[in-house]
Amino acid sequence: MDFSFWNNKKCRYGIIGGAVLLLTVIALAIRLLPMGDLIGTGDMIAGPDAWYNLRLVEVLLASGGFIFFEPMTLFPYGQDIVWGPLFTYIAAFFGLFAGDAGRVALIDAVSWTPAILGALMVPVMFFLGKKLGDWKTGLLAGLFIAVIGGQFFSRTLYGHFDHHVAETLFSTLFVLCYVLALSNLHGKEISLKNPASLKLPLILGVVSGIAYFLGLLTMTTLVAFGLFAAVFTLVQFILDVKSGKPTESQQACLFPFHTVIIYTFFVFCNAIATEVILIINKINLHSCCLNCCNFDDERMVIVVDYNIQSR
Repeated sequence: MDFSFWNNKKCRYGIIGGAVLLLTVIALAIRLLPMGDLIGTGDMIAGPDAWYNLRLVEVLLASGGFIFFEPMTLFPYGQDIVWGPLFTYIAAFFGLFAGDAGRVALIDAVSWTPAILGALMVPVMFFLGKKLGDWKTGLLAGLFIAVIGGQFFSRTLYGHFDHHVAETLFSTLFVLCYVLALSNLHGKEISLKNPASLKLPLILGVVSGIAYFLGLLTMTTLVAFGLFAAVFTLVQFILDVKSGKPTESQQACLFPFHTVIIYTFFVFCNAIATEVILIINKINLHSCCLNCCNFDDERMVIVVDYNIQSR
């Protein structure tokens, strides 16, 4: 059989891209299997957490803002919500398609969120595997993440309406961007006297910072990923210096420069995320506290009963 077409770069990239798209569709189709039993029933499969996430979406759609203080948990004292608003905003976007059709339609709409975010892990894992290995490694990584069982699979099913899938997606996206930044800059000559040599580090630093920022807006524990990245960068720099790489004095500052540029964006995005949360909290706290109590008795019993059992 003639495989000369594989030497054509456009044809090769088209086939690989088609394979990634097919794996993404397969991943989504598998995760939509519970839809037949759930759609139209007003039910979900993530227990009390799913109903609480639904409550956050309902409050957001009703008031236009995310609540960072929850008066209905640890009643009557309330407590702060420690995770970020990004997952709720993403789910609220899907919830908009339900319109004014009622709660059952809203549940059906937001239940798509974990399945779609789970399927999006396929291209992220493909590019990460491709960068660490080759396109075959990338396809295997995409295949495994599409069909692997366990906690990741169960938490990305249709109806498992919880934020864990967003944590996984955006933390992996951050790792991908950081790996791309280091691999694309490693071995390149960087000089403060040559502004053109700073362009790529700055761009990659911004991209890594944005990915990190998205993770922080999902869950604040992504701070740990920034710490891991900084430690790895320092260790890799020491190993490179001991092994004689890089050889030129300008290149010897490469990894510290990575750390300064990229980790500065990590810290900057962390500070921005904190300020955004505080500002939104001050603006929406009063109105959201009023709106969040505007629920039927069944929802209130579910939330209060869950907190009583968790004590």
